[in-house]
Amino acid sequence: MSRTLTLAIPPHMADLGRVQATIVAFAETSDIPMRIQQALDLACDEVISNIILHGFDDDQSDKRIACEASMTDEVFAITFIDNGRPFDPLSEAPTPDLESSLEDRAVGGLGVHLVKALVDRCSYDRSRGDNRLTLEWSIDATPATTDQKSGA
Repeated sequence: MSRTLTLAIPPHMADLGRVQATIVAFAETSDIPMRIQQALDLACDEVISNIILHGFDDDQSDKRIACEASMTDEVFAITFIDNGRPFDPLSEAPTPDLESSLEDRAVGGLGVHLVKALVDRCSYDRSRGDNRLTLEWSIDATPATTDQKSGA
């Protein structure tokens, strides 16, 4: 069985909850495992909010964000597409400080780390002026360990 969802995402934080609910509802009706639904919910929040808050120049008037989700018997995948500044979060995001005490750490910076920990595979591509971040989960597999994950 294969199912797909294509969704235009308004580039406004006020719409984030509605967008997340739509994506998670698609996952629920596709009967994907709860562990993937929960990871998807957190990943969508992190990826979409980062695109909205950090992905565009302030004066950019043609902001576009979309996602394409697909499910087969083996894999649930979602690709986030935006026309913001080129940015590969898998290789360009700063490595978070996981060693210092909470009081000594800077606020923020854990989002990409969290997303990478939630997925089985992730990749980034820049094509036709768009950033494309793809997150994948294996449907029947147990969650991947860190050394099984791949980034572009």
